[in-house]
Amino acid sequence: MNFKHDDYTVAWICALPLEMAAAKTVLDKIHPPLIQPETDHNVYTLGNVASHNVVVACLPSGVYGTTSAAIVLAHMLLTFPSLRFGLMVGTGGGVPSKDIRLGDVVVSMPTAVSGGVIQYDYGKTLRDGHLQRTGSLNKPPQYLLTAVSQIRSKYMVSGSDIKKGISEMLQMGEISRPGQDWLFKPDYHHESRYTDCSACDQSQLVIRPTRRTNEPVIHYGLIASGNQVVKDAKTRDSIAKELDILCFEMEAAGLMDQLPCLVIRGICDYCDSHKNKEWQGYAALTAAASTAALLAVVPSAKIHAQPDKKTDTAEEKACLQDLFITDPTDDRKALARRKGHRALGTCSWILATDELKNWLQIAQRRAPKNSNIFWLYGNPGTGKSTMAITLTEELANQAEFRSGKRGLLTFSAIPVLSTSGPQSLSYGGFFIN
Repeated sequence: MNFKHDDYTVAWICALPLEMAAAKTVLDKIHPPLIQPETDHNVYTLGNVASHNVVVACLPSGVYGTTSAAIVLAHMLLTFPSLRFGLMVGTGGGVPSKDIRLGDVVVSMPTAVSGGVIQYDYGKTLRDGHLQRTGSLNKPPQYLLTAVSQIRSKYMVSGSDIKKGISEMLQMGEISRPGQDWLFKPDYHHESRYTDCSACDQSQLVIRPTRRTNEPVIHYGLIASGNQVVKDAKTRDSIAKELDILCFEMEAAGLMDQLPCLVIRGICDYCDSHKNKEWQGYAALTAAASTAALLAVVPSAKIHAQPDKKTDTAEEKACLQDLFITDPTDDRKALARRKGHRALGTCSWILATDELKNWLQIAQRRAPKNSNIFWLYGNPGTGKSTMAITLTEELANQAEFRSGKRGLLTFSAIPVLSTSGPQSLSYGGFFIN
């Protein structure tokens, strides 16, 4: 059977190569690759799980976080216009207060006040240093939540059906289930001379009830997403207590408002100083197996019955593709190499100008559409490039842009006619939020 781009309805996104490898093992069939635009730099694996045609993509190696995930998904949505929902599948750090063990799985689940994923590092810093979190991310579609309910009820009656799938996956590859699941007390820190915990004080282990089997348990609740690695038990417990979360990860917040998504994370560490990669492979397998089990109970008819997304015109598609000709991060690095890195504090004055402050408030004030462009222009040699580097670095680190709640489009080095003469060129740039 020959498949077209429009035949694929499920986006499966991973952050690590081993997570993508785990995803490939649960595909019932792998489909031939399809032609994709030159501007789409993702590498896809196409296949199906049960009755669903799935597109699997992985973030670029070494480039993690919500922004990277958002860029990957943006390319996917352009190349595969019929995608209906996304699955962020991979490993995460568990909160042990809920008796979560290594190898268990956490599935994002909405509450009365949250869509299932919380951007824990997004909000306003108040005078006392406290972060006041603002906004909320979208929740998964009803048909996915109904499928989750079916899986949960089946588990209550007959137990989980992912054990067989995990066993088959373990036999196929070199990954095995690690033997030691050690949870240390929050105030005991890792012996930093060693990568594993062989030198750590065993008397500092938390005593937990022994489980009857090694079969992973699936937990359902809130997942915390942010752009930093949590590797401190006290920080973990503080955030978990405040937000009632089960798991930490670094990508989902960049996806939830672009495409309806569910997040499935296999627990590979406890977000403390003892964090290592020993459980990553096994946790990736348990997450992938759980995702395949979920897709098996999602009716494909419900997916195809969803209203079609707006179809872009040919002109709109051309414009969107042009925006992805190059990677903005690569452009900025290349510009910095040519012009030199700015000295600390250089051009920082622009951040305090009324013009920039007013521009940043446009979205909140619902200003006219044509006022969301911030132009930066001037004659050659006046410092526009350094100022552009300053703005892209500083603005990209602001919470509203970092979280993906607001988009920042930058375009620099635009040749424009100069008043200094017909043969002269000046360079300008613009920023859109």
